[in-house]
Amino acid sequence: MSTTQQPPLTLEEYARLPDPDDGIDDLIAGRVVFRPFHSAQHGLVCGSSCGVLGEYRSRVGIGSASLRCGFVIARDPATVTGPDASFWRDRTGVPLVHGWPTRPPEAAFEVVDRNEAYSDVMRRVRLLIEFGVGVLWLVDPLLQFVTEFRGPAVKTFESSDTLDGGEVLPGFSCKVADLCA
Repeated sequence: MSTTQQPPLTLEEYARLPDPDDGIDDLIAGRVVFRPFHSAQHGLVCGSSCGVLGEYRSRVGIGSASLRCGFVIARDPATVTGPDASFWRDRTGVPLVHGWPTRPPEAAFEVVDRNEAYSDVMRRVRLLIEFGVGVLWLVDPLLQFVTEFRGPAVKTFESSDTLDGGEVLPGFSCKVADLCA
């Protein structure tokens, strides 16, 4: 018995789909990829991540922090995914398609969750880096460390270390322990 594979979804078709009742989804190369709801620990770390970006925004007086915002990574095949928290220096200059930004943020946090396959998290990390996120911090709250992806450089920070925004987010810093608490 043969099965016919459905053609990949377009951005327009994906935008018209209802939100899932029991989780969240991404559009990867035209295919909907379902994820179960995250754990409470994941939510707390995401909140902390967006919180430090919001504090930075308040301190420097520019930019915008966002929690769980999808991005249009590609149009053909259509891909919509996003990190757990993100920051743009200039929100007004961010073009949108169906409400999703089409320009990468300067900085982003992605948080590892026990309810999601690590390979799915790393696929999202790869897509975000290829999309052009300036610095991406992958937070692992169980192991209490952060992996930083900044251009081709990859660096790991322990719970006693402090993250630094460098040239991407001048003046930004936060302790890994504060994110993972």
